[in-house]
Amino acid sequence: DDQAVISVGADYLRIAAIISWAYPLGGVCVSVLQGLHRPNFPLFMGLMRQFLGRILIIEFFLSIFTWGILSIWWAIFCVNWLASFVILMYTLRKMKRLKATS
Repeated sequence: DDQAVISVGADYLRIAAIISWAYPLGGVCVSVLQGLHRPNFPLFMGLMRQFLGRILIIEFFLSIFTWGILSIWWAIFCVNWLASFVILMYTLRKMKRLKATS
């Protein structure tokens, strides 16, 4: 049924629109840290976001919520925003320490 496919696709696009704001936030923080010669933490966060975070959070969402495919999409939302928030906090802390020492 075409209407069912359109409905599922529309649901995904609504979630993806909110997720899309996490990518530039994380990207700017990664660039700042690389400019400060601190690339290890962004590398670690990228690996966590891509592998371990997705596996754990998707499994958690699938076992707790009964939303079907929406559980996976909301889990990806949480993984990306959590990673962006963590790297933002790390970047701000590094910049504050850098300012204090200069």
